[in-house]
Amino acid sequence: MIKLTEPQKRLLESIVAQRDPTRLAELKAIFDSDVRELSHETRFHLAQLVTDEFIASGRRSTDEPNERGLLLEELTDVLKPYDAL
Repeated sequence: MIKLTEPQKRLLESIVAQRDPTRLAELKAIFDSDVRELSHETRFHLAQLVTDEFIASGRRSTDEPNERGLLLEELTDVLKPYDAL
């Protein structure tokens, strides 16, 4: 089961809308349902989108942590496929 905070949901939705809009309806359906069990494929795909966004946004050693970066890290942990744990 996947549990996200409201800020995590908003960020994930914006990432999916930007990087893979074809999956936006699927994501909204997941958010709207009481059961938030994700298939391995969906979980992996979402984790990959979040990782791509994290890499694209860049991070230098001199950067200070910010809210968006911390949310991206949290999403990566939450969405990590079970076999990667």
